[in-house]
Amino acid sequence: MPLPPLEPTGRISRRDLALNQWVWSTFVAVFGIVAVSTAAIPVLWPSFDGTTLWPFAALLAAVAVSSQLLGPPRLGSLRNHLTMLAPPVCTSIGIIAFAPNGVVPVAAAAFAGTFSASRLQSRRELAAHLAAGAVILALPLAVGSFDQATTIAIISMIPTVIALGVCTALVLEASEAQGAELERLVRRDPLTGVGNQRHLDERLVYELERHERARKSMTVVALDLNGFKGYNAALGRDAGDRLLQRVAMAIESHVGPHDTVVRTGGDEFCILLPDTSWDVADTLLDDLRLAVSAAAEDGPAITTGIGVAVYPSDAQDPKLLMEVADTRLGLEKYEIQAARLLPELWEPTVVPPPVLESEATEPRLDTVGGFTQVSRAAIAANPTVWLVTGLMYALYTLLIGVAFVVFGFPGVSSAAFCVALALVTALILLREPPAMQSWLNQVVVATTYAGSLLFAVLTPDLAAGSLGPIAFLGPLAAVRLVDRKKIFVHYGVATAAIAVVFAVGLVSVPIGLGLLLTAVVFWSVGLCDILHLESADAQCAELDALVRRDPVTALGNRRFYAEQLEHEFRRATRTRRPFTLIAIDLDDFGDIDERHGAGAGDELLRRVAGAMAEVTPAGATLIRRGGDQFCVLLADTTPEQALPVGNALRVAIAKLGDRANPVAAGVGLATYPIDATDGEVLRHVAEWRVREDKLRRRGLPGGRRASDPPPHAGDPAQSADALQVFGRPAEVDPRALRRRGIRRRSA
Repeated sequence: MPLPPLEPTGRISRRDLALNQWVWSTFVAVFGIVAVSTAAIPVLWPSFDGTTLWPFAALLAAVAVSSQLLGPPRLGSLRNHLTMLAPPVCTSIGIIAFAPNGVVPVAAAAFAGTFSASRLQSRRELAAHLAAGAVILALPLAVGSFDQATTIAIISMIPTVIALGVCTALVLEASEAQGAELERLVRRDPLTGVGNQRHLDERLVYELERHERARKSMTVVALDLNGFKGYNAALGRDAGDRLLQRVAMAIESHVGPHDTVVRTGGDEFCILLPDTSWDVADTLLDDLRLAVSAAAEDGPAITTGIGVAVYPSDAQDPKLLMEVADTRLGLEKYEIQAARLLPELWEPTVVPPPVLESEATEPRLDTVGGFTQVSRAAIAANPTVWLVTGLMYALYTLLIGVAFVVFGFPGVSSAAFCVALALVTALILLREPPAMQSWLNQVVVATTYAGSLLFAVLTPDLAAGSLGPIAFLGPLAAVRLVDRKKIFVHYGVATAAIAVVFAVGLVSVPIGLGLLLTAVVFWSVGLCDILHLESADAQCAELDALVRRDPVTALGNRRFYAEQLEHEFRRATRTRRPFTLIAIDLDDFGDIDERHGAGAGDELLRRVAGAMAEVTPAGATLIRRGGDQFCVLLADTTPEQALPVGNALRVAIAKLGDRANPVAAGVGLATYPIDATDGEVLRHVAEWRVREDKLRRRGLPGGRRASDPPPHAGDPAQSADALQVFGRPAEVDPRALRRRGIRRRSA
């Protein structure tokens, strides 16, 4: 039966964990199991005094029933704090009830660490609860007379409780930070940092509901850039990206803190102005026009098309309100075109790639040095977590050594085990964490219970010291093993081994009962940790997809492109094999957006991505770098091998159109190390050849006549003819190419 997902958001937060009914039921079940077991012990073993154990069992049953009926308490409430004190308080009462054999209930305290960490958001509060729990757990030693096993068990359990609490808190804090980053990325445009379409949809519904209750007006502004296509053609895509970033910053600087700025796609933006009428918005729009024009700096002139819709006078439905704003934007653009007020656009002649120093920086989110990886793979490979594991073994080794001295337990077997444990500790501290799928990783998990039980058998007088390490099995297996079957196999083997040790009589009855209770604890703690970690894995995968995948086409994005390019460079350097980058740029994509809308443009981009996936070989990396710009990375591929792929891509894209609505693309390729030995230079060469290809097809020598239509389905010959020239560098000064790290390809 699968574990239930977190509710309601799917993001890991302590609030959701605290209110999760499955986690709460696990907590209640531990009290119930211990209550039933305590009531049965005097019946099965008359040596235990029922006059003290049955009232204790009734107390545990009362706690379990009341907790189930009341449900999980709210975070920050007094009941929440009292609930977290229940495990150490009830354990201490149990130690007194089982006196002098108080070792039996000690293992129940291990649940306190993980439980407290999942219900407290403040580190100070967690530290206070862990300290209070340690004091409460040790308190019976000061008020009663207990056997030696009880003392050893309590001493071994306190560090386990603290370690479990600290480790769980660190994982949850990192998971919450990752969840917050995920929420931000879901609602943010990766290029400009302003909101995206999802953020707009959510805010628009929220604001309309609020304005309806308050009976106030709200203004929606649709805005796009006139001349952006010419700006891109003149200065390149990177300059266009820089312009969009400056435009977004300019808009944000002119709106208020409660206004919402969104990039809906391409050069299109939307602004929500709460509590604003048409008259108030009109002044702001004039300032926006000036600010956007100034953002163009020294490139071709840019003006702003603006459409406005006001709630409730224009529309009261979110969709209709946006349609009114878009319609008015279209009317304004039509009037500007009719009056010939658009700035004069110009296209560059064939020129060498621009100097790299003038390149645009990568988008804001793509330049981040990485995000917090909170998954089992990241946690298991984390050197700090591995160090904590080693320190736990070191602490247990120290406690055993102290016990040998204090209680005077010489013996070859005991001393040999202590030395072996010290060697295991040194091995953990001196080496890197083992791979999760390796046999050594399985040994690390198995050592936790196998070594502890061996110690209990070899040293019966100190056997109670094995309770703490065995309780650590729950989270350790959950972290270091991904497959649930393997986790449950380790839990099952440990439980069976404990049962055999107890049944054969290798340990005393109190210690055997304590070990059985430890099995209940590591099962319950482990199941809760599996829930936490599987949610973290899913959250990490979703975040990874968001920061590395284009949301429109599901291809890789700029970050993924940079990572794959670096990977290909390393592999090519190691294997001395070339690889090829194919750049693709659709013709007249801006016209498609203007004629049919952004939705039609997005649909075309998705179809292009699908067509590319069908004709590229297995193992190729497909990227959408932005707008209508794609690229393909072909590993171990020479220019001659890449040429048919480029041809297939051109033909496949052409087949997406027809004579009425033709679709075509410029294609250019560059190969490492023939054309360049640097990633950015390689991309420049490929994009330069795309522009060269487009200009030739528009009438330059060697290309098609300007009057010819672009290639389309049913006329593959045109596509093949156009491809004959793509990939050939323009006639430029070879010395200028060498200065930029570009090598001329031989004919």
